[in-house]
Amino acid sequence: MSATDLEALKGFRLCCETEGLIIALETAHAVWATFELAKTLPKDQDIVMVSLFVLTLSLARILA
Repeated sequence: MSATDLEALKGFRLCCETEGLIIALETAHAVWATFELAKTLPKDQDIVMVSLFVLTLSLARILA
């Protein structure tokens, strides 16, 4: 799945308004795609989104 930058901004706003989280645009892409995927699943189905962006940046700094 993918999300446009405009959709990612919707994901960003969703996280800010519902969870009080300020997230990176890269993570917001994943949030929006996960949100859209969740709409296609049965109501009793759980979905987990894992964002590795921060971990990747941390490892890059350690290894540099």
